[in-house]
Amino acid sequence: MPGVRILAMLIGSALAGGCSGLLLGPDLRVRLVNPVLMRMWGFDDEFIGKRPTMREMLEFNRYTG
Repeated sequence: MPGVRILAMLIGSALAGGCSGLLLGPDLRVRLVNPVLMRMWGFDDEFIGKRPTMREMLEFNRYTG
């Protein structure tokens, strides 16, 4: 199944830090975040655990620079 292989490659790459580190679902909610991206944006595990939308992630850092 090509789709499964592609998804596995994306997940592996994100975990290894080889891509932007953000995988969103069709609802634009977080499915996977690279730990480096989490540190860079200041996201904590609790926030990511809520599966925020892209908008919520942008709002999270709106006033923090």
